[in-house]
Amino acid sequence: MNRIILGINCGYDSTACLLIDDHVAAVVAEEGLSGEKRHLGFPWKAIREVLRISGITPESVDIVVIPHIAYMNAHPFFVNLIMRENRTGLDVSNEFEIVSLMREFFFQIKEGGNFSPQLSRIVGGDYARSIFEKNLRSLGITASLEPIENQLAHAASAYYTSGFKDCTVFTFDGSGDGLSHTTSVSKNLILERIAWTDEIFSPGVFYSSIAKYLGFKRIYQEENIMSLAANGDPSRLYSFFSDIFCVAEDGFSFSSKIKYHFSLTKNIMMLFKIFSGGYFRSHRTNFLLELYRKYLIREKPEDIAAATQKVFEDVTVSLVENTIRKTGFRKVALAGKVCTNIKLNQKIMEIEGVEEVYIHPDPGDGGCAIGGALAYIARENENTDSYLKSKRIDHINWGPEFSNAEIKFEIKKFGLEAKYFQDIESETARLIAQGYIVGRFNGRMEYGRNALGNRSILTEATGKDASQKVNARLKREALMPFVSSILEEYVTDYYEEINKFRYTGEFVSISGKLRAAHRQKFPSVTDVDGSARPHIVRKLSNPSFYRVLSSYMEHTGFPIILNISFNNHNGTIVYAPKDAVRVFLTGCIDVLSIGNFILKQSGFQNIHSNKK
Repeated sequence: MNRIILGINCGYDSTACLLIDDHVAAVVAEEGLSGEKRHLGFPWKAIREVLRISGITPESVDIVVIPHIAYMNAHPFFVNLIMRENRTGLDVSNEFEIVSLMREFFFQIKEGGNFSPQLSRIVGGDYARSIFEKNLRSLGITASLEPIENQLAHAASAYYTSGFKDCTVFTFDGSGDGLSHTTSVSKNLILERIAWTDEIFSPGVFYSSIAKYLGFKRIYQEENIMSLAANGDPSRLYSFFSDIFCVAEDGFSFSSKIKYHFSLTKNIMMLFKIFSGGYFRSHRTNFLLELYRKYLIREKPEDIAAATQKVFEDVTVSLVENTIRKTGFRKVALAGKVCTNIKLNQKIMEIEGVEEVYIHPDPGDGGCAIGGALAYIARENENTDSYLKSKRIDHINWGPEFSNAEIKFEIKKFGLEAKYFQDIESETARLIAQGYIVGRFNGRMEYGRNALGNRSILTEATGKDASQKVNARLKREALMPFVSSILEEYVTDYYEEINKFRYTGEFVSISGKLRAAHRQKFPSVTDVDGSARPHIVRKLSNPSFYRVLSSYMEHTGFPIILNISFNNHNGTIVYAPKDAVRVFLTGCIDVLSIGNFILKQSGFQNIHSNKK
């Protein structure tokens, strides 16, 4: 009898996934339905969607897995904040300011939410569990609730989708259930934890605090440090940051050479910053920002970013090197929000002793929905003959799909006329080859935060002005990265050390060095150090997008296309046909390739008068 498991993440990147036994039937991120980027809270709409997509009734769900044990004992204020439907307001990972905090407080009073006088994040009682169960019942789900430790969920997401039998599994994170890093080894298909780091020495908090100091929003804009770092000198501030973030004496966990002072008096003084809008829920973030304001006030942002990235990489690489020497397992699997840092992932891949590296396609908390469910299955099967095996993913097209009839209906609602093409892939490729910016909406939506061809904006990767053209039209920040989608059979010719990251390169989770002979051909997707962010397109995993690239190569002789996520104005990836049409109507793209239809901007022939 099939076992139906619902995994839900209620933190940032709120997500629901549905597994039938160990097979992923559907995954949906709440942000695509709510319109709130990096949505924080209970995934109300996403749960309904994964049930609809899978054709599963709510009462058929056997188990609901929550990948955060701490959420079962969270403070009622936080529980009330994240568990209501249509949540808006307070951003708990950035600055608190008194107006928004009081607005939330009085809203909870009005709604009759429970309260606690404790200031701790974790409190006793069963209030949180009761709210979880109440929400699930309102959706028709009566299954039992199973909490799984957050870092175990991260580790399971990496290991059980890696295809590795024996490997070393690292989770590098901000914090989750009191930890910010874990190291595990796989023995007989079971994960055994051998090292960990307390959240006080978090690599994620170290990195995000610098992002905040430089004016970027935590959670949302941290990756800008990678791009900014390329223009700076890391040597100037290297020793300063090496004191803040380092490897512990044992060599297998993180530490710091500075002492953090979190006395009651200090915390009360920090709390008063709420009146000026400068208070963070993370004590360590408050402490570090004070330190940066004292010592970095005259330093260049690019030098700060460069030193941060270099120390971040060197310390983490040192920990990984020490660990694989001890374990003897040369294959490495990674997860945790820190592993969205593709430059760090590249440095780990380039370690001499590493044979292959794999990063879960959604390494942040969104991936914990799947990871928690897999960890639960592994635990339940541990003493049976049905051990959960680690296996590679054929594809991650686990979201919704829309028929041509549904697409045509939406187009007509906007009063537009579209042209139907039987061979939509060839027509799309032809337009890209002519230099147009094309939005592509086709097939099932992909899992995770990266553009894999089904919800992508595409244009030629050759030419020095391609990236500037896209940034100008889409009003993107200059620091935001580009992806190079490449046909699988050409990857070896274009990238160095490809066998170390061929599999994980399918999911845009790592950067790699382009071979020197090709770097000048694709300046828009090549970094100053000669690396690029590959999206390896396999015929078996996405035959339609593979045909687009193949046809593009027939027109141009190049197997690479510039690719970025097809986003709404609020930064969320387009979810439904109406979202794609609305973006098209803003004029930021020349062409919309949607299903088997092509929409062109009015006056299309004159958009690029220099094109033939």
